[in-house]
Amino acid sequence: MYNIVTENTTMDYLVLTSSDTGNIVKICLNEGGRITNLIINRTEIITDKTNRKYTEDFTSAILFPFANRIKNGEYIFNETKYKLHCNEKSGKNAIHGLVYDKYFEVVSKEANQDFASVTLSYEERDGCDGFPFKYAIILKYTLNKDGLSLKLAAKNIDEKSFPYTMGWHPYFLSSDLSKSKLSFQSKKKFKIDSNGIVIDKEDFSEDMAIDLKHKTFDDAFVLDSHIVNFITPSYQLQLKSSAINKFLQIYTPQDTEAIAIEPMTGVADSFNNQIGKQVLKPNEEVTTEWTIKISTN
Repeated sequence: MYNIVTENTTMDYLVLTSSDTGNIVKICLNEGGRITNLIINRTEIITDKTNRKYTEDFTSAILFPFANRIKNGEYIFNETKYKLHCNEKSGKNAIHGLVYDKYFEVVSKEANQDFASVTLSYEERDGCDGFPFKYAIILKYTLNKDGLSLKLAAKNIDEKSFPYTMGWHPYFLSSDLSKSKLSFQSKKKFKIDSNGIVIDKEDFSEDMAIDLKHKTFDDAFVLDSHIVNFITPSYQLQLKSSAINKFLQIYTPQDTEAIAIEPMTGVADSFNNQIGKQVLKPNEEVTTEWTIKISTN
């Protein structure tokens, strides 16, 4: 049987659990409706227990209206120049959108024998410096025996169109990253400068699955498939995206047995280089779903 409880400590959390499988997902409402813990078949898959603050590593952050970075926080849209707050630690770029630290309200909850599901919402009614547009975000998390799904819906509630990309920033744990592998289909990789800004694209060819021993990543790829596989000593993960624009950012932080596998609909500096950038018109809504399927060893 699945159950949903509320935890109120220094922040507000929703915890979805299954007494049969031991599956647990914990969601923080104060921090953009992000996952702080995911356990499937009593194996920890996602945690926010890294060596850095959430505002530095953005563990499991929802990325909207832009994923990754915007160079110097500056872009031009419809012949108007905008300047975003540069929140990256270096202070050089705007990074990971505008909802990662917003409070999400609970819209609905459902729990039964087969799954637990929660729907959360946030509405931006005022806009902000660099993005003076109004929008609504709906998140729907569903926990079941196989894993988790996250559906992200964004609606333009403004009178003007605006640019956007979207993404998700989970870090997946491994009991031993050096004995883990990553597999995905791609023929193109992006070159970045020293500030993480895309400057070019190059051919990519590597035998799959990639052995992660002695490997470090901070790289973006064009995906040729909707599926990414992560194989660890204790579990195998399949991450599936419904997005039409399919990009993958991979990042390995130092001194931790985790890897960021980030599905995105655009790349770094998308508002300027146009790679993956889309435009949401007034009253239009767009939906993307990411599904995690886990099998434990």
